[in-house]
Amino acid sequence: MAAIPPNMSNAWPLSASIVDRAGHAPTSQYLGHACPTLLTGQGDGGLQGCVAHVATRFHEVVNYQPAGRYWPFQIYETALFALVALALGALSVWWVRRRLV
Repeated sequence: MAAIPPNMSNAWPLSASIVDRAGHAPTSQYLGHACPTLLTGQGDGGLQGCVAHVATRFHEVVNYQPAGRYWPFQIYETALFALVALALGALSVWWVRRRLV
């Protein structure tokens, strides 16, 4: 089950999910059993109780990169693109010279 990544200062959240200890997301059957009034639309204010009940078994897992890795990532990406550009340039020169001969 996907979740909205939390607002983390000095971090770049990549993904967030709600899972149990085994890494499994809650099923619709579990949510129907845990929060029956939310799925039918008949309950008012039952959201907090549902969240509290689900939170006893499930937790949020967030994958993120620390802000300190921003510049190393920029350098790696620039180097990768520069290498690919040089390789494609060399390939182009080789291809044109081969065709002219």
